[in-house]
Amino acid sequence: MKHLVALCSIWMFLGLSYSQEDVLYNLRGTHYSESKQSMTSCNLEFRYNWKKDVLILIIHEDSSMYAGYLFTEEERDSINFMINKYLKWHKTAMDMDTEVDKAIHEIYLTGFFSDYNSKKKHSNGHTLFKTYFLSQDLGWHQLVLKFGTIEDRKNKSKRFKPKNIYLNKDQVLAFQKAFQKNYLTNFKKEKEKQKRIRKLFK
Repeated sequence: MKHLVALCSIWMFLGLSYSQEDVLYNLRGTHYSESKQSMTSCNLEFRYNWKKDVLILIIHEDSSMYAGYLFTEEERDSINFMINKYLKWHKTAMDMDTEVDKAIHEIYLTGFFSDYNSKKKHSNGHTLFKTYFLSQDLGWHQLVLKFGTIEDRKNKSKRFKPKNIYLNKDQVLAFQKAFQKNYLTNFKKEKEKQKRIRKLFK
C-alpha cells in the first residue's frame, strides 16, 4: 500500500510544470553518437523538487528527445551504494594495475521521456537503471549508466531508450553530489530562507 501511494504521488508529480523544480547543476557525460559514429559529450541536468524531496535527472541527447528519472530518498541511497562500490573497485583496480568489466547493481525507477517540442510526458514507474564498471585501459576505469526502455504506461507503442552514459572518476564524484543528503538538505534550507526573505518585501 505504501508503494502504491508513493507511485501515485509520482504520477501526480509528473504532471507538474518545471516551475515546481529548481536546477541544481549540469554535468557533461559521454555517449556514443550514431549520427557522428563516435563518442560525444551529452548534458546531464539535475533538478530538485525540494517541497516533495524528489531528485530529477534529465538526460539531453543529440536528438529531438530527452529522458528523465525520478529519485526518492530511498532510491538515492541505492545510487550512493552503487557509486561507493564503483569508487572502491576503482581504487582496487588502480592498486592492482588491472582491468575489470563487471555489473555493479540495478534498480527500477520512475522514468519519462518527451519531445523537446511537446509538453506531454510519456512515463512509466518501472524502468530499469543499471550501473556497470568498465576498464577502458589500465588506469582508465569508467562508470557506465545503462538504461532500459521507457514505455508509456498507457500506450506501449510509445517508447524511448536513452543511450549508455560513460563517466570517469571525476565525473562520477560530480554526479554523486546530487544524491548526497547533506547537499540536498542545504539546498532546501537555502531555498526556504530565500522564500522567507521574499515575504518580507511584499
